[in-house]
Amino acid sequence: MSELIGSRLVVPGQARGFGILKYVGSIEGKTGTFGGVELQGPTASSRGKNSGAVDGIQYFEVSQPMTGLFLPWDRLRAVNPKLPLLELSRASSVVSRSSDVPHSPTPPNRRGLRLNSIGRTDSLSRTTTNGRDSPHLGSLSINISKRSVASRDFARPPSTALSIVGSRNSLGDLFERTRQAQLHDLAALQSELTTSKFALDASTRELQEKNAILLELQRTVDELSPLLGDYENSLNEKDKKLKKQRQEYDRAREEWRQSLDLMLSAQQQAESLYEQQIEDLKEELTKLSVNGFQSEADPGVAKMQSRLDETLTENARLKLQLQLQLSQTTPNEVDELEHIELLEKKIYMLTQDVSSIEIVLEESQKKIKAKDARIAELEIALDDLKDENILALLKGVDALSVDGWGAQEAQLKKQIEDLERQVAEHKGKENEIPKLTDSGEVTKLEAELLSSKSQVEAQLKKIGELEESLQAAASREQELKDSIKTATSKEQELEKTIQDAFAREEKLLAISSNEDAPLLKTIEDLKHELKMRPSFDELTELQMALDDVERLHTNEVYLKEKELTALKEENVKLRHEVDILKIRIAECDNEIPLKTPVNNSPIKNGASSGSTSLPDPEVWAKNDSLPIYSPQTRFDPSSGRNDWCGLCERDGHNSLNCPYENDIF
Repeated sequence: MSELIGSRLVVPGQARGFGILKYVGSIEGKTGTFGGVELQGPTASSRGKNSGAVDGIQYFEVSQPMTGLFLPWDRLRAVNPKLPLLELSRASSVVSRSSDVPHSPTPPNRRGLRLNSIGRTDSLSRTTTNGRDSPHLGSLSINISKRSVASRDFARPPSTALSIVGSRNSLGDLFERTRQAQLHDLAALQSELTTSKFALDASTRELQEKNAILLELQRTVDELSPLLGDYENSLNEKDKKLKKQRQEYDRAREEWRQSLDLMLSAQQQAESLYEQQIEDLKEELTKLSVNGFQSEADPGVAKMQSRLDETLTENARLKLQLQLQLSQTTPNEVDELEHIELLEKKIYMLTQDVSSIEIVLEESQKKIKAKDARIAELEIALDDLKDENILALLKGVDALSVDGWGAQEAQLKKQIEDLERQVAEHKGKENEIPKLTDSGEVTKLEAELLSSKSQVEAQLKKIGELEESLQAAASREQELKDSIKTATSKEQELEKTIQDAFAREEKLLAISSNEDAPLLKTIEDLKHELKMRPSFDELTELQMALDDVERLHTNEVYLKEKELTALKEENVKLRHEVDILKIRIAECDNEIPLKTPVNNSPIKNGASSGSTSLPDPEVWAKNDSLPIYSPQTRFDPSSGRNDWCGLCERDGHNSLNCPYENDIF
């Protein structure tokens, strides 16, 4: 043990510290082996109880006062596995000390033997009560050495004894002394045999208890083995689930990247399509400006121009957003979660853009409906204008033909009829001329005839004027018809212009719908993909759940490994104690056959010398000294209790973690 003195050890307790081993051995008034430690560090002032002395006996020296502490050797070994066991070494040291004790040739008196046997029995009872090993092996070896000395003294030849004692009285004294020595030796052997039997019974009982504890531990190990198997199976299943969830997460992340690439490609295609359509619209506007198309004839061109400007601004914004996405989407991203959150923000912005585009489309549809209503109003107004022009022309024609020409024609026809009637009357009068030649009326008739001719000529002149006016009215009517034709052609041109405007409007709507269709389809696909894909919160919860499962798995494995290690250490400790008990039992078995012949030899010698039977050891023990109490059944105070401390004899904790050790020492 000298090599352990001065070594640095861990001091057990609630507030662990360090100290230097100063003493190993027993303490006066205490049973068992203790270690004296000089505390160091902050625990020296709080846990130091003495200066290396107990009950006025100094066991070791300390550098600072009140820094010493005595602890049981088993408790020190519990936290310092490098320390050896001291049972065998302690027994061997006792044997070695007993071999150095001087022996007198004369045997001790009976009272001394009885006191020694009482002391051995008392030590045996204290040892079995405290559950510790007693140094009875050393006492046995001391008695054996005494017997060997006595046997050597008694084995001298008779010639030597006769030469020393020269008379008959000397022989009687020698015989009496020899008989008393044999009686004392026999009593000592019987007491030693009883003590050995008690020790053997105690060792057997302790071995049985150890075997029971070992069997219980083995049963516990057998019970824990399937539990450990179940835990391992559950851990394997959890590992498989974790691996599967990680694979699903990687697959979802890969699909998310593919959908992002698809969205970017679709956006690039939409951008190229927008640019192509913008170029087409620019060319069409150039053609319209070259052809002298007036915006007053088609008021929807300004609106289309404003819509085109809005499309250009939207395209520029989409370009900027695409550049932002391309700048932020790099292949060497560090944090995938931040990237997913950024993509969700972009998708949210795209949804807002889609909603704004939908609002613009609704406004354009409203504008188209307003244009349709305006065109219908113009058509109605055009129809009304056509009806009014036709009515005005008809009224003019009617005014010219019916009011003027009809009245004049009727008047001229009436005048012609009057003239014809007058001509007929003149013809009748000419037929009556021969009759009237004789009368004076001829000259009168000639004068009337001349006046009638002049009137006829005047009437013919008027008829010619009327014919000229009729021709002028006909030419005027032709001019009115030409103006009607011109108005009709203008109306047709206006209708054609309106139809062209409608066609351009429909074309622009078709172009806008064709432009919006891929974008709307992409938006719907993105919305569906967004609904199908897990959100950022779900991915975060999944990651947190995986971390919790992994942490629980690690803690559970750590606890099970700790329990298994503790059980293995306890099993090794119990096996070691069982091996020590087996060695002790073997030593006891080896010592009992050695005692039996020695025990029988004095009896035979006493019989041959005519000695009487020896009294019972209990009888002379009662006569000469106090009796030793030995209970019929051993009582274990720790039986039926889960935790029992043999140090303070209280339950609720074991002796390795006794909170009252500082009060005891």
